[in-house]
Amino acid sequence: MGAAEVISSHCSTLASRSADVRSRQICELDLPYGTAASETIDFVLPARDAPVLPKVVVYLHGGMWQALSKADSLFMAEPLTRIGIIVAAVEYDVAPKGACGIQQELGPFARP
Repeated sequence: MGAAEVISSHCSTLASRSADVRSRQICELDLPYGTAASETIDFVLPARDAPVLPKVVVYLHGGMWQALSKADSLFMAEPLTRIGIIVAAVEYDVAPKGACGIQQELGPFARP
């Protein structure tokens, strides 16, 4: 399997498992945290009978600021919510529209 096929398979697996979590678990989706349309966050809540722990795991998806989204980032929620931990996945603009702080600081030297 070549690099492109590995990446494609990985992204497909993330998307599929995240969709499964959204369909089977208690979720609060697309809650705004900022002013941009893309600034939203999804929460996956523990089952009603799970122990309640005052803990939250916040997941910022990867993709080199160029790919993926919070929609692909809930794949790991089930074992955490099972023990009472809330999972949050954060959405943000990816390149070229969005830029992380270091990209802005580097200006013309930043890689797209």
